[in-house]
Amino acid sequence: MLSDKLFTLGSPLKDFFILKFLFICFFKTIRVEESKVGHINTNMFSLTWFIGGAVTAFLVYCNLPPKWILPLKNASLNYLKDIQLRKLTDSLYGKKGTVVKAEDLWAKKGAVIMVVRRPGCILCREEALEFMKIKSDLSALDIPLVGIVHEEEGAEEFAKRRIMLTGLLNFRFILKTFGAWRKGVSGNLEGDGSLLGGTFVMGPGSKGVLYEHRETYFGDHVNMEDILSIARSLKKTQ
Repeated sequence: MLSDKLFTLGSPLKDFFILKFLFICFFKTIRVEESKVGHINTNMFSLTWFIGGAVTAFLVYCNLPPKWILPLKNASLNYLKDIQLRKLTDSLYGKKGTVVKAEDLWAKKGAVIMVVRRPGCILCREEALEFMKIKSDLSALDIPLVGIVHEEEGAEEFAKRRIMLTGLLNFRFILKTFGAWRKGVSGNLEGDGSLLGGTFVMGPGSKGVLYEHRETYFGDHVNMEDILSIARSLKKTQ
């Protein structure tokens, strides 16, 4: 399903001011009075230290605790229920191309909803494989598993996750990407890579959001045991 009304990151302008603050706090241009002979060497030395310090500060910023950088507000049923979605495949919700409201996904039985950051993302595909491992458990509980994507590029291949440069330089992202690559999971670079994804467990009717996990960095996967635990609790209340 397609939706362009799902979870973008804080503004790039905010990132700019934070970086500017870091540079001012940690680095100052050092002016050293030297003879004409040593003046160029001194300037080059100062410039090298400044560039090295700026790069270090940027890497530190990229790896700060997410809650310091990302504004997180709990999702509300009123916000989510009226989002318009378009079917990309035939299923129990209708034929391909059918437009439905998000609340139709969980109205009767509830639902586990994976909001995919980007269909071609190697880490999103790795997480989808983890979801497939618990799909039979969810089916036994009669709770649908639904995937929502922001764009169609790579969606068909995926069926068979805004953050800018800071996300690519996050060490957790780098380690997770390497781990996914070692597992043999492939991906591509098509589409908008600046979005972040997440997972929701929705209760039927007006029960609302029972569980939410929103990515704070690329590859910030949900705990599948948490999903199953909430799903089992949901089944007991039905």
